[in-house]
Amino acid sequence: MGKMEQIVGENPGLEDSLHVTLVERDSPIPAYLQVENDLRRLIRSGTPMRFPSEIELARLYGVSRVTVRQALERLAAAGLVKREHGRGTTVVSPPELALDLTLLRGINEELRAAGVRGRVQLLEQKVEVPPVEIAAALHMGAGEQAVLLRRLAFANEAPLSINRSWFPLKLVPGLDRMSLENASVWSTLAEHHGIQLVSAESKIEVVESQAEESRILQVPFEAPLIRLMRCFLDRSQRRVEYSISLWRTNQMRLSFIQKL
Repeated sequence: MGKMEQIVGENPGLEDSLHVTLVERDSPIPAYLQVENDLRRLIRSGTPMRFPSEIELARLYGVSRVTVRQALERLAAAGLVKREHGRGTTVVSPPELALDLTLLRGINEELRAAGVRGRVQLLEQKVEVPPVEIAAALHMGAGEQAVLLRRLAFANEAPLSINRSWFPLKLVPGLDRMSLENASVWSTLAEHHGIQLVSAESKIEVVESQAEESRILQVPFEAPLIRLMRCFLDRSQRRVEYSISLWRTNQMRLSFIQKL
């Protein structure tokens, strides 16, 4: 870690002192990433609501203004700050998605229920033989094919979660060719295949983001993510979908209702 130093920002919108971590010149981590990671730390701590100017931040960290601008632009792309001409850089309160695991709702419904501007981008849609553990969870035979959907959910244009779902092809013929961009997959299942999901088996764990996940979700490498694995069953107790989703921890809250 670099030397910790307490500095009071000159920007009148910043009321509290900032404890910044000085950039390490001999570190293999680029200076802009060191600044970005430290600003993320400050944002998580709830210290600043508004950052000092680029010039002031450059002085605080002992780097160029270009380096600071690069770090702030990455934070803005991640939806953590808002940059406005004449107003400077302000911290954006991340939308918190409360996911009630006792309810069966698709990603679009979850986003609407959270009261945020949501959209879902379809990253991949194809037929494949799923991994062995996925096939076993879906009670599929060896070599049996499934439809894979990989989607990226946004909340207020900030990336929120990556979701991969497998559906046994024999239960959902043609799903790989349907237009599903920003559409409700479950509504599509009900309309075209007469399938209604009524229950789910869930497992939760915390994992560290890898390179691709960090890039897509715009979080630091090895940042904590919530990994939610769910197997969905229909009224006939057929295993219709197995999903693995990764959620940003700073925007996610899980809730449960215990029935006595």
